[in-house]
Amino acid sequence: MTSENAKYVGMDVGKSWLDVAVWGEAKSNRVSNDREGVSELVEQMSELEPALVVVEATGGYERLAVEELFSSGFPVSVANPTRVRALAKATGKLAKTDDIDAALIAEYAAKVQPAPVASKTESELHLRALVTRREQLLEMRTAEKNRLKTAYRRMKVDIGEHIDWISARIQELESEMLRLIQSLPDWQEQVQLMESIPGIGFITAITILAELPELGRLNRQKIAALAGLAWPPSTGIVARNAANGVSSGGEKGCVECCIWPVSLQSNITRSFASSISI
Repeated sequence: MTSENAKYVGMDVGKSWLDVAVWGEAKSNRVSNDREGVSELVEQMSELEPALVVVEATGGYERLAVEELFSSGFPVSVANPTRVRALAKATGKLAKTDDIDAALIAEYAAKVQPAPVASKTESELHLRALVTRREQLLEMRTAEKNRLKTAYRRMKVDIGEHIDWISARIQELESEMLRLIQSLPDWQEQVQLMESIPGIGFITAITILAELPELGRLNRQKIAALAGLAWPPSTGIVARNAANGVSSGGEKGCVECCIWPVSLQSNITRSFASSISI
């Protein structure tokens, strides 16, 4: 429930700027998205003493602000823009093509009050960085393979060498992931447990662990919602994706790596049921 005196802050994030708004106030403030601007932001939050700061997820541009606010003791939540947009559309404040601004994020903070982010250990940050870099290299390799098909013959060798380099680097990252997991018994146990599920291999287990370090600390309903795999109620603000049966607004990497194992497990279950039917 929203306290009458509580301050809820929304932050719209750009590559070089941060727009900050307080729910219920007309004015917004802009600071630069760098060390100097974030230091100014922390000073503003110290004076405001917000109950919650919600920051728009932008694929990394929000990281500096989130880390500094968190280390300064402020409750910070990183919101998927899809969820903010869903609330704004449900309340008639946003058309399909309109941009999300800091005021809408502040309203989302006040009305939804998403849980603040938990502290990340150095190992969690390291694993997430390894998984992210591997995914980037996979996309690069796919793009190069597509270019190779139509490339001028004198360029095929160059592209092929680049593909080989990317493949080798992917293997190095996977080896580094394995060493990191082996150095942490708790994580190693979680990975082995996930690998015991049909359809889930080492890379899928690592990706789930990196995207959802809360696994094992939250109940299954909260984990499913965080991953974007929950069935939202028909009256909820998160729209169900009828095409694949998952909710929008979850962790993108986790959703993608779970779809195939879930599909495979479903097929295995149906096959087993057919084999024992009378």
